[in-house]
Amino acid sequence: GGKMRLSCSLQARIRMASSRSTRQAQADVRKRIEKLRALIRYHQKRYHELDAPEISDEAYDSLVVELTALER
Repeated sequence: GGKMRLSCSLQARIRMASSRSTRQAQADVRKRIEKLRALIRYHQKRYHELDAPEISDEAYDSLVVELTALER
């Protein structure tokens, strides 16, 4: 009897930890998406409005590619 309860308890703790880590991973992705959006807006303004780019086109493109992948 005691062994079964421990096993069920252990399984429940594993499920809770897994769920928590999944939620944390999702929160991390949301934070990265917001950061990428802000960076892209910043660099668009530097390039298009101020005519003073700070990063290469390739670096900008990599931000956009990463954002696109995370938004899927």
